[in-house]
This record gives sequence, structure tokens and C-alpha cells, in this order.
Amino acid sequence: MLHPLARLRAASLVLLATLTPLALGNTEILVSRLPFELADLPKAAHSASVSPHILELYSPQTLSIRLTEGQDVPTELIIPLDAAGKAPTGLLGRLDRLERAMGLEMRTVRLSWPASHPTTFHLSTHRAPSSSPDPSLPHLLISATPSFVSPSCDQTLYVPFTILLEPIHFGGVPESTLPFVLVLVGLVGVMGVSGVAGGMGRWLEELAEADWKLGRAGEDEKAD
Repeated sequence: MLHPLARLRAASLVLLATLTPLALGNTEILVSRLPFELADLPKAAHSASVSPHILELYSPQTLSIRLTEGQDVPTELIIPLDAAGKAPTGLLGRLDRLERAMGLEMRTVRLSWPASHPTTFHLSTHRAPSSSPDPSLPHLLISATPSFVSPSCDQTLYVPFTILLEPIHFGGVPESTLPFVLVLVGLVGVMGVSGVAGGMGRWLEELAEADWKLGRAGEDEKAD
């Protein structure tokens, strides 16, 4: 049976191995308190395509966007956002209600794409365009411009990306990373407690040894 510290270490390594590939890719992040701050769409974005699929909490979408090297105008895509979702239960539910009561309820949109497709993304939230089938929802505007260079100046590339909407807690911790953070906190706590316990044990041993030496010295004096 594994020691509890070994179990925690193994769990942290599994989580680290899971999250490392995400960290090696490119990521663009938008963080906002609820309700989202909504601006009017720029005039140039009124002709952008509106996704028929709503981006919901905990439901990542994998999409692609078509770019041509050297294009001056960014390619834009609009996605409706549903930031409410189902009410969580348990500890997360209590934390969610507490943050809502304090006005600290926050959401993050995380867009990730492979490093093999150099692209510059920009995210912003806006009111629904007139062409949207979901006018009551906030809408995410994704703007993309190519950063790749090729021998031919008119190369066309489809850039795949994954987009995720999720809550964040404690001012900036995405909910999906909470297990990893808790494992790290647990490891630090266990190591701290182990260090304190070890130090206390050594101090007690030294104290007992000093007391024994003092008693032995007293006996030697009596013998003399």
C-alpha cells in the first residue's frame, strides 16, 4: 500500500502530465465578472459569421478558422455564450453561491490552438448582432490574423482551435484546475506538517539527551 505522501505525489504527476500538453500550446484567455461587459459590435464585425452552436459551461467546442497569409483584415467569428449553466452542488455549489452573493462570480473563456499554426487571436464580448438566433445572450467575438510565413504569399490555412467556457474561483483559478491546485496545496501542507513534526521530534530527542547528560553529571559528582 502506498504511503499517503506517495499517493499525493503520484496524483500530482498524473495531473501535471495531463495539463502539460495544454501549456505547450498557444492560449488566448478572456476573464470577466458576471454579467459580462457588453459593447456594441464593431461595424466591420456585422458581416461576421454567427455560430449556430451556443458555447455553454463545461462544454468545449473544437472549431477551425480559415486564414490567408498576408491578409490585412482579421477573420471574425461570433459565438453566443451561456454563462449560467446548471447550478453546481456540494462544496462548489456553496463556493459559487458565496461568490455570487459577494459580486465575485467570474467566468473565463479559454481559446487554445496548436503552436504549429502561428496565429494571433483576440477575444471580446458584445451584444448580439441582428442576425443572431439568440439575441438575449452575450456574444463572443473571435478575431484571428495569421502570423505564419510561407514561400508562397497566398497560402491558405485552416487553424483548428478549442474553446472552453468555465467558472474561475479565488480571483483567477479556473475550476478545471482546482484538483491540481488542491493536490499542490495538500503536498505543501503534508511537507510542512512533516517538517514541523520532524523538527519537534529532533528537539525532544536533544532535550532528552541533554537531560540525561545533566543527570549523569550529577551522579558522577555524588560518586566523587
